[in-house]
Amino acid sequence: MATKALPTCAHRCSPKLYTQHQLFACLVLKALLKSDYRGITAFLEDLPELRTLIGLPRTPHFTTLQKASKR
Repeated sequence: MATKALPTCAHRCSPKLYTQHQLFACLVLKALLKSDYRGITAFLEDLPELRTLIGLPRTPHFTTLQKASKR
């Protein structure tokens, strides 16, 4: 669903480390778990299988998720 609604990158000059789809999946997970940004980052750090499933090369910093939520 996110792949149809969101562009891959926020801006053509943005860092290409994470796609909008991956960040959206992290934000949905944050909402489902009723966690804060630091909590969801720690959760993803503890579950490398989930990061692999989402397609994250590494755990995003909590500020990355904060900035993505404002877009």
